[in-house]
Amino acid sequence: MEVGQNKETVGIGAAAAPKVAQRIFEAQSFAVDGVSGATVTSNAVKTAACEALAKAGVDLKAWNKKPVQKAALAEKTLTTDVLILGGGGAGMISAINASEQGAKVLLLEKMEFLGGASSICAGGMLIEGSKLQKDLGVVDDTPEKFVADMLRNGKNLNNKKMLEVYARNVGPTVDWLVGKGIKLVTKDGVQSRAEYQVPRLLNLQGGCPGYAQTLRELLAKTPTEVLLGTRAKELIVENGAVTGVKAEGNGTLYTVKAKSVILATGGYGANRDMLGGSLKKTLYYGPVSSTGDGHKMA
Repeated sequence: MEVGQNKETVGIGAAAAPKVAQRIFEAQSFAVDGVSGATVTSNAVKTAACEALAKAGVDLKAWNKKPVQKAALAEKTLTTDVLILGGGGAGMISAINASEQGAKVLLLEKMEFLGGASSICAGGMLIEGSKLQKDLGVVDDTPEKFVADMLRNGKNLNNKKMLEVYARNVGPTVDWLVGKGIKLVTKDGVQSRAEYQVPRLLNLQGGCPGYAQTLRELLAKTPTEVLLGTRAKELIVENGAVTGVKAEGNGTLYTVKAKSVILATGGYGANRDMLGGSLKKTLYYGPVSSTGDGHKMA
């Protein structure tokens, strides 16, 4: 058998394939857990390994037994300055920024890879108020125009207060990202869209997979501690303030104490129980990790 080039999505399938192969090898069994969010890749690796062993003349009966699970979970207490729950774009950017400012940072991600929705989104980025937008010739955009467009498109159902925070900060955030090495396609200038008064859209170079991978690489250069496969279960509240979290992962129950806690756990589109009315029947095309964990804890 020949192992070909790994052409799976960078950071998701590409990361899942070797993990599943290692689990099969260590357990000497195909009945191992796949990587959540990369089910197709996980199953493909299991099938390929099974076929390879069959062709090698191996008796596969023993390879279908479920591995023995450890009975008891270890317990561990961790302390940090900044605790970030969720390792998508928002979580990674928060970790990079906080680490570079000298804070001790711990990031927990329930999936076995970083990226979240930022790994699989459409790849467009709004650049309202950024230096980049002005450098490309659009000098008449403002937070007020941005808010007005969003309210009109959202039929005034938006949270205006949060929308205004977003409008004031999206420009500096884009400039920060560009300064860190995120590439946007600028050869044709800023794109116009019917829903916006002025041009304010650019596509990410390499799409979202490339964007998320750049963030992973930037994060890896910081001293941030990252625990993958670790799900936050309960926020710790003391005197009305969130001071940490109870979490579980990799055979360990964690109690994490932190000076600051950032919830970057994404949305809840993948949790039909949290959707109302006709939304329960709406097509969902986001990550399987968007189950509203942060919303429920908060």
